[in-house]
Amino acid sequence: MVVKKEDLQGAIDSIGNRVDEICEFLQELESGKPVDAEALAEAQHDCRNVTQSMGSLKRVFNRLETQKG
Repeated sequence: MVVKKEDLQGAIDSIGNRVDEICEFLQELESGKPVDAEALAEAQHDCRNVTQSMGSLKRVFNRLETQKG
C-alpha cells in the first residue's frame, strides 16, 4: 500500500475539522443549562471517531517509519 503525503494531509485536516466542530459545540455550552441531547450524542460520536482516526493515523505513521528502515 502506497500512502501519499496528500492523503495523510487530508486525513489530518479532516480530523482537525472534526475537533474544531466539537470545540465549538463545547464552547457554546453554558454551565448548569440544559443540553440538546441529540447534539451531545453527536459530539460524543465525533469524539469517538476522532480517537479512532488518530489511532489509524498512528498505525500508518509507524508503518511508514518501519518501511523507511
